[in-house]
Amino acid sequence: MIPAPRIELNVDLPFRDLFWAMFRMSLLAVRYLLGLVGLAFVVYLLAQLYQLLPLPQSELAEYLGSLLQPFVIGSSIIVVLIPSLAAVRTRRVLRAEGMHGRRHYVFTPEEILIESPLANATVKWPAYIRAKETRSLFLLYSAANFASVLPKRCFTNGTDIAAFRDLVRQKIAKSALQT
Repeated sequence: MIPAPRIELNVDLPFRDLFWAMFRMSLLAVRYLLGLVGLAFVVYLLAQLYQLLPLPQSELAEYLGSLLQPFVIGSSIIVVLIPSLAAVRTRRVLRAEGMHGRRHYVFTPEEILIESPLANATVKWPAYIRAKETRSLFLLYSAANFASVLPKRCFTNGTDIAAFRDLVRQKIAKSALQT
């Protein structure tokens, strides 16, 4: 019988890793708004192109373009705002007393033990609603826009990463992990 995996990680999150995780969570939070902005931008561009062609009803395209222009220009601030807010959130988290990125995790099939300089916690797997994997991180979401950030560089080898993927797939139903 194969013993249950016990995976231990020492995580120290630098600004870069935490920023990209915060940025990704911010994008996820406003994905529908970004989709609406993208749709408005496409309609605006199509209206502008339609005006250039000698076709009937170019007045309607001109009206639609003039109607959407302030929205498209104003919503472009989102492109600047999202990364800026992620940077501010990251700085605040890293500056807060005891909230720096140093953590020790122990993952078992029953629970997750988390140790930090100020507190220790035992978390049951059902506390995580979703898991996502990027090129360099694992994100374990305990709420829609809040995740535990686990850099892959903190794993000792590829075998531990594969064992972690298998454990997460078993315990978290909504898992978007590599194969």
